[in-house]
Amino acid sequence: MLLTAAETQGRYGSGAGQEFPTQYMLDYWRPGVHGWIRYKNRRGEQLLTGNTDTTTPVYRPLEPPIVASKIRFVPFSIYARTMCMRVEVYGCENKQGLLSYSMPQGSPIDGLDFRDEIYENAAEDSDLLTDGLGQLSDGIVAMSIPDMIGHEEDSAALNKPW
Repeated sequence: MLLTAAETQGRYGSGAGQEFPTQYMLDYWRPGVHGWIRYKNRRGEQLLTGNTDTTTPVYRPLEPPIVASKIRFVPFSIYARTMCMRVEVYGCENKQGLLSYSMPQGSPIDGLDFRDEIYENAAEDSDLLTDGLGQLSDGIVAMSIPDMIGHEEDSAALNKPW
């Protein structure tokens, strides 16, 4: 599945409690990857903002989206408390199958940083990124670059996915 958003809501319980998560984390499982992977958004944050009350649903786009066969919601609070959450997951079937690549990690050059900060399979002791899904899955849209393969001169080609 390609998961694009999550929606959470607490438990109302006739006003008897404050049973909702103010923050949560997402773990996901993908065939071919060993173990659960902790989701990070484009800013590298693992903790996602949850609810502020028991009744209002909170819709949270997943940027980047997740390709997974299983997902796990992990409620989080800095205080000991009871938390209940209703969840909805938005997305679609991933019919293209899982394609991946391996490449060296980017590096800073002339004040520009080409490192992938949200790469999910980066080993701490390696400069090689393996089993990546690439730009076609993470929602990044390329700008028109004259040297780009398949470059088209017309303005309709600008801001299209590769």
